[in-house]
Amino acid sequence: MGTDTQTITIEDTTPPILTVEVNPETLWSPNHKLVPVQATITVEDLCDSQPTVTLVSIKSNKQDNGKGDGDTSNDVQGAVFGTDDRDFMLRAERQGKGEGRVYTITYAAEDNHGNQTVQEATVTVAKSQKK
Repeated sequence: MGTDTQTITIEDTTPPILTVEVNPETLWSPNHKLVPVQATITVEDLCDSQPTVTLVSIKSNKQDNGKGDGDTSNDVQGAVFGTDDRDFMLRAERQGKGEGRVYTITYAAEDNHGNQTVQEATVTVAKSQKK
């Protein structure tokens, strides 16, 4: 009877599961003031117990200091992109015309094998409080 050695390599190709929620989801009233926003993030991975979370971007569908009544610049403040930043400030401002403003907050999660997931959440400054 003989013995034999076998090598088994397990390759992780599954990206983490990432969930992003923000609070508040709506900024009201549109009074041009900065409002603290907090992201709550859940990340799970089959092979990595602590995947890296990174704030990728915060973008608006309106210009930072566009035309309109009382627009103020620097609508996103306190955000440190490229880090696990979950607290920042957004300006409660929208143009008088149009459908309101939407901020899109993007996070990425990456496991220790380089698998990555990207997830977005939004914060709106509504045109009005009508439903």
